[in-house]
Amino acid sequence: MRHSIEELTAFVAVVELRSFSAAAEKLHISQPALSRRIAKIEEEVGEALLLRRKKNIEPTLVGHRFYDVAKRLVIEFQSAAAEFQNIRADDTGRVSLSVNMTWCSILIPAIAQEFRAIHPNFTLNIHEGSSAFAVKKVYDGLVDLGITQKPKQLYGVTFEPFETDEFVVACHRDHPLAAMDVVPMEELKKHVWMRLLRDDVFSSLDWIEFEGGARMPETLVNANHYLTILRLVDSNIGVTALPRMAIHQFRSDNVVVRPFAEPLIQRTMGLLTKQRRELSPAAQTLSDVIRKAFAKRRRDGTPLRA
Repeated sequence: MRHSIEELTAFVAVVELRSFSAAAEKLHISQPALSRRIAKIEEEVGEALLLRRKKNIEPTLVGHRFYDVAKRLVIEFQSAAAEFQNIRADDTGRVSLSVNMTWCSILIPAIAQEFRAIHPNFTLNIHEGSSAFAVKKVYDGLVDLGITQKPKQLYGVTFEPFETDEFVVACHRDHPLAAMDVVPMEELKKHVWMRLLRDDVFSSLDWIEFEGGARMPETLVNANHYLTILRLVDSNIGVTALPRMAIHQFRSDNVVVRPFAEPLIQRTMGLLTKQRRELSPAAQTLSDVIRKAFAKRRRDGTPLRA
């Protein structure tokens, strides 16, 4: 049974996006061409792998098993392709880093400045997004390093912890929660709660789960960025729970912060790298610069918790 990487990539895209049209758009191919790739796979396997429903596409039981294998092979192929890009004999090239959006503005200016001083001829690509975004970039082999929240399960990656950040409640100064010294989780559930909107790209990636996750109440308002959520808090539309470090991005006299009652909700931030992937000398330099940046925060007493 032989399948090309194009066929496997097509199958993975259809399963993750639950749509032929969305997968075709993502892969920049026509929908008939995509359908032919899926049909060829199903012909080779000898049975249907996808259930074509009116509103979406669902994998069959065998389709789920095929997806697991196909996804692993696609990730390995992408990782190998990224490795080939790093094979350079001279002192020019490219280094890539995925960063949790909260930490990007805090750390990246100093990190980029020091890295550029050491490797002035290298291009530094910085991919900013959610922790899920940053983790997926590392898993897929599309970046050399990731600064992200610690996943609960480490599949083929290594996590080096640097700093712990606690979650806090943010609310309007006129909100009832503002009168409390600490906020119990049960109290939070009584109010309109807002959080980050989970990107559809990651909706099927169940393996991206994070340490320190707690069972939160059902959200009534979701947005893509903490800044948007904090603006909603500033208008007294609802309350949110977010990492304390995210508060620095927003300044308003209307927004107050309250800690959770025990147990505290925390997340560990650190450096994520792919196992069995040898870093280029420049990528190794970048990892050392990142370690120095976090070490400086500890020496300066900047972290909330270490």
